[in-house]
Amino acid sequence: MAERNSNQELQREHSLHRSRILLIPSVRVGEGSGHLNRCIRIAEELGEGARIFLPEKGVPGIWGEEDIMRAYAFLPLDRVVRTTGSEGEWSLIVLDRKSTTLKEYRHLCGSTPTVGIDEGGEARGYIPFLIDTLPLPTSKGRANLFSSSFLDLPEKRKFTQDAFVKVLITFGGEDQAGLTEVMCNFLLTKGFFRADQITVIRGPLFKDNSVPSGVTVLGDVIDLKQRLKEYDLVFTSFGLTPYEAVYAGVPVLLLNPSPYHEKLTRIAGFPSIGVKRPKSRVVRNLLSSPKKLKERCEKIAPKESASIASLLKQLRFPETLGCLACGEGANPVIARFERRTFYKCKECGIIYAKDFFERGERYNRSYFFKEYREKYGKTYLEDFPQIKKLASSRLEIIKKIKPQEGLSLLDVGCAYGPFMVKAAEAGYRSYGLDIYEEAVQYIRRRFGLAAYATSFESFDPQESFSVSQFDILVMWFVIEHFEKLNKTIHKVNTLLKSGGVFAFSTPNIEGISGRTDMLRFLKYSPEDHCFVWSPSVAKILLPRYGFKIHKIRVTGHHPERFGFKRGEAGKFVQKSLLLISKAFALGDTFEVYAVKEGEVG
Repeated sequence: MAERNSNQELQREHSLHRSRILLIPSVRVGEGSGHLNRCIRIAEELGEGARIFLPEKGVPGIWGEEDIMRAYAFLPLDRVVRTTGSEGEWSLIVLDRKSTTLKEYRHLCGSTPTVGIDEGGEARGYIPFLIDTLPLPTSKGRANLFSSSFLDLPEKRKFTQDAFVKVLITFGGEDQAGLTEVMCNFLLTKGFFRADQITVIRGPLFKDNSVPSGVTVLGDVIDLKQRLKEYDLVFTSFGLTPYEAVYAGVPVLLLNPSPYHEKLTRIAGFPSIGVKRPKSRVVRNLLSSPKKLKERCEKIAPKESASIASLLKQLRFPETLGCLACGEGANPVIARFERRTFYKCKECGIIYAKDFFERGERYNRSYFFKEYREKYGKTYLEDFPQIKKLASSRLEIIKKIKPQEGLSLLDVGCAYGPFMVKAAEAGYRSYGLDIYEEAVQYIRRRFGLAAYATSFESFDPQESFSVSQFDILVMWFVIEHFEKLNKTIHKVNTLLKSGGVFAFSTPNIEGISGRTDMLRFLKYSPEDHCFVWSPSVAKILLPRYGFKIHKIRVTGHHPERFGFKRGEAGKFVQKSLLLISKAFALGDTFEVYAVKEGEVG
């Protein structure tokens, strides 16, 4: 169970509490004003260290300087920067650009830790941590966190209206598709509302368009979301506004500028009245039952309000997002979960995880007793005899590779010592290493064996055991816990004599569980596992560190994981599946036995 990286060594990260954070919003024509609005708000919440990047004047396809100044008179100019600066200038970059190419991402962010907000572009597959406040198609892949609660939500209505008397038409800060005029004319010509019932928001970046007489026109509304509660119904398109409205208790009807917006509307569950042109029959049906429309919108409304700025302050980022097994830098994301992101190395093929939140010390008495009992039905010490039995077959393999008597053996992550004890009984000079002091004391007191409590990174064999090298070094379900795997295997090489044996066991992503449902396998991979191995990865990595693989034994065969529910498969089927699992190496764990053939520089 094991030697693990100490908590302090796992926490070498960028602290975001007092750091410099760069926010990069989209200011491209046609993408609305919500991105810049949100970045301004986040910068205010983050405080002095936050800056907002706006491109230099004259960049084609973006809002002009005059447009931005007219629309954002409240923009804190002392927070605006015109360049992303040099590498290392920022502790964190926040991309709120709607869609970013991989080339743009690398140009803007380099190797700086990055968080993406509602990112739908090519960069989505590489950005370390993603926050989605709006639903995206499943083809985009999931974010680390998705919640409309991260939107800047308004105050709620304090009363309800049984009929739609006052309606609001708002299509963002620029309305490139001209939907404001279309919607207003439609409602009047079809007789759904009178002119004095309609209010139109004319965004600061609007092109010239006409509004029928009698309609109230509001321009330059600085905080629109707080005005939503004044109305009984809002006509808008997919984006931030419909979520703000339904949270305020105001139902919405969406007229979208494109099929893509329409697709997102349906994913979110908002009532749609068409693309570019409203459908009379649909509008009539939806307006005929205000109560049903309100109930439908209430189901979509965010349940609570959450702060992106507060979340950013909680995040921790590792020293590098590259592969710490082989050194490859830029690797694609293959899975995301709330606390971590998984990558697959393009060079060596190993899967590795990057954790973005602090976690408490895990390796204590509870880990070996309470948690172990909950998982296996008994405590670690109660399971000691069975674990000790497993050592026999492992020692037999080691014996065949290195048959000499009285060899020195170091058990890294020895826990309470079952393998050490069995090795000592087999004639080995048995040494143990673990970070859990109580387990080490137990080994010394109960068995009289040499054990030492420290991290593997800090371990000095001469200081601990008065030896310089070992004949055998083993790690049973330990190697996956090391964050800096390259340094770990390098140290294993230096600790072993020439011809020494390095043996370890670890979970197998190429087993039946990983093959049938890789995402589930990764989701339930323990949070302290930094790497996910496979036999094919071991064959690539170990030779790079001076080892020749002598034997790989696939273990952890579970017929019940082939898709049958408990009790469905009879004994014959289970036996057949077990044979198949063994024949095709589909076990969920495996063991590696390698011999040191060379030194590592």
